[in-house]
Amino acid sequence: MSLRATRAVCGAVVAGISTLVLSAAAAHLPAAAATAKPCREMGPSIVINGTTTPVCRALYATGAAIRFPNDGPTTRYGALNTLTEATFVDRSGKQVPVKPALVPKTPNVGVGGLKSYAQIIYRATLNKGKITKVAPALFVPVTVPLQAYKQQAFIGEANNLSAGEGVPATDFVRMDFSTTFNADGALMGRFTNLTKSVRRDQMTEPPAPCMAALLGLDQPRNDWYSAVLGTSGAIRLVWDPAMHAPQDSELVIYVGSGIGYMTHSPTLLELMSSHIKPSAQMQFTIHGNPIGTVAWFSGSFQPKFPVVECTYTSMFG
Repeated sequence: MSLRATRAVCGAVVAGISTLVLSAAAAHLPAAAATAKPCREMGPSIVINGTTTPVCRALYATGAAIRFPNDGPTTRYGALNTLTEATFVDRSGKQVPVKPALVPKTPNVGVGGLKSYAQIIYRATLNKGKITKVAPALFVPVTVPLQAYKQQAFIGEANNLSAGEGVPATDFVRMDFSTTFNADGALMGRFTNLTKSVRRDQMTEPPAPCMAALLGLDQPRNDWYSAVLGTSGAIRLVWDPAMHAPQDSELVIYVGSGIGYMTHSPTLLELMSSHIKPSAQMQFTIHGNPIGTVAWFSGSFQPKFPVVECTYTSMFG
């Protein structure tokens, strides 16, 4: 073989090896770096404070629900807190002050006011550790975190504090949520066993226990439950991204009387490293004084199964 031919063969071998090395390296890139989309599904972009901003339509259900490239010395992704002095908080929890002149104006989208900041992932540009620019990088509508609860049933217990005579300390509850959102972005549902007794689950052999309706069995229970839960059975599930303060993200069940029961819902910062887990045990606590009322609901969400009404006579009737 001539010297020219030998060089050509060697060059081809080296090129092939380089391609294999690059392919192997790409296959082992971190998920955040290899992901082109921050969310599993993206919607049409919107303009926030003059910046064209991507919109999340559906979160990833495993791993990180929201995915951005890893932070570096000049770029970080995170949240903006503006309650007192403005700070930028990255996904590791590190806080960096933001000069007032660099704080974006109150967003013109979302739930409104200061709460709207909590619906946005911001991109901070840094120079020698100091922030020189803050701009919106992703907007998350209030309906998006609620999608994990569509066609789900919350199964658990109502816990009564200082209950009157004839009212048990706990009672079974089932709440079924639909696929329908109202105009305010709340997921609509029904308090299934508020006025009718139902089977606890879908077992048929032997029959699942018949669980009592909260209303309609006797006057003490009627007075106790209707005072706080109402009588209509209509409920709604709401994501409040900053209920009491920045990053105070709450999942709230509003019952027929208008009273809310709340539990922590992952913030956008938390969703950059984890995802929503509907099957996890939750406690929805009343928004107000819990004494002498239905204080909280404890249980978990699960896929809906058919409602089977029954006649309650005892715990196993």
